[in-house]
Amino acid sequence: MSPNVGIQNNWKPKAWRDEYLEREMFSSPGQRWWNASEKMWGRDVQNQLVVDVFSDEGREFIKFSNGKEILVKTAWVWGWERLLEYSSPISVYR
Repeated sequence: MSPNVGIQNNWKPKAWRDEYLEREMFSSPGQRWWNASEKMWGRDVQNQLVVDVFSDEGREFIKFSNGKEILVKTAWVWGWERLLEYSSPISVYR
């Protein structure tokens, strides 16, 4: 069966909801980290520390307001306490 059969027959999904796209299984690792950082730090701290979560050449990075960047993968390995210290304006990790 051709994938175009559904289009040709005007097939419409009966149980589709746009919020399905918000499920974590469809999120990028950067989006999952962003969501988790809000839960761990709270929105105010998150917005003070995190400038952006972005992709570059297939890898996802976090850019902090202190100018530092880190791979999302590394951020998960480091854990929240070490990452908070790294991302703070005054840090022992210079």
